[in-house]
Amino acid sequence: MCLGMSTFAWADFGAVGQSFYDLVIGHDLTVTNDLTIGGDTALEAVGATAGDDSVNLSFNGVTSGGARKIDLYMSAEAGADEYELVIANNGGAEMMSIDESGNAVVAGNLSATGTTADGSTDIFVGNDSGAAKVFSVDTDGNITIGGNYNTSFPIDLGDDAGFQTLFDKDLTAASAAGFEESVMFAIDHENYIVLYAENDGSGNLQSESIKTTKRFQYKQGTDIASGTNIVVPNDGNVFELTGTTKVDLISNLGFQEGADIDLVCNESVTIDNGTATSGTNITIRLAGAGDFSCTADDVITLKLISTTASGQMWLEKSRSIN
Repeated sequence: MCLGMSTFAWADFGAVGQSFYDLVIGHDLTVTNDLTIGGDTALEAVGATAGDDSVNLSFNGVTSGGARKIDLYMSAEAGADEYELVIANNGGAEMMSIDESGNAVVAGNLSATGTTADGSTDIFVGNDSGAAKVFSVDTDGNITIGGNYNTSFPIDLGDDAGFQTLFDKDLTAASAAGFEESVMFAIDHENYIVLYAENDGSGNLQSESIKTTKRFQYKQGTDIASGTNIVVPNDGNVFELTGTTKVDLISNLGFQEGADIDLVCNESVTIDNGTATSGTNITIRLAGAGDFSCTADDVITLKLISTTASGQMWLEKSRSIN
C-alpha cells in the first residue's frame, strides 16, 4: 500500500484498556490496492482549508476498457451547515445525491431486483413516519397506494396494448350482503358517475347499475347517404339521412344490442320494412309492418335488439312526422 500525504498523525482517544486511533491526513490519501477498516472505525474525509465547501473520496479501478473512477463526496452550498452526499462519474456529473433530510435524486434509471417473481414480495416500499406502508410495488408489477393517486398527466396504457383493464376492485366474503362496493368518478369532489354495486355476502356482485347526477349529452354525427345498405358512423347517436335511395338494411358493426340511433330525414326517402338480414347488414322492423315514407325533418328512432323468435333486428322505437 502506498500513502501519499502532507500531514499524517495518529491520536489515541481510548479509555483505560481501550484504544481508539484517528488517522488524520491533511490532504490526499492514495491507496493503490485495498483499504480495510475494521470494527467500529469510521473513515472520515475532512475539508482541507477553512471555508472549503466539499470533501472528497475517489475510488479508482482498472477494467478491460481502461481506467474508471467514481467520486464519493460531500458538498454544501456556501454558508450552509448541512452537506449532501454525492456520487459522481468520471466526468464529474452527479449520478446520485442524498441530502441531509434523506431526499435522494438519481440522474439515471433506478433499478431493483426482487427476491421472488410471483408478487409475494415487494421491490419498492414507501412508509410514513409511523412505519405504515403507503406505497409499494411487488414483484408481479402490482402497485399499491395507501392514499389518493394525484397526477396532472393522463394514464397512458401504451401503444397497441390491446384490451386493457383500467382498474379493478376485488370482493371477498368478508363483507355482509348488501354492503356497497361502488366506485365514483368525481371532479373537484363532485359526483359525476357512480358504478354502483353491492356485495352479496359471498364475495360476488349484486344490484349493479350505473348512476349519474349529470346530463348525458349526445352528439349528432356525420351525415349518412341513403342506400340499400347503410353503415352508421361511430361519431354520434343522431344522424341526418341524405339522398332519396331506399334503405333496406342497416349494419350492426360497432353496436351492441340495446343501442339506439336516431335518423333525421333530409328529404323524401323510404325506409324498408322486413328485408331479410344479410351478414352484418340487419333487417329493419317497423311499426305496423309497413315501410316508412319519410319527408324532410321526419325522425325515426331504431333500437338494435335480438329475440328468440326473430333473431337480430333494428326495431322501431318511435317516429316523429314533421
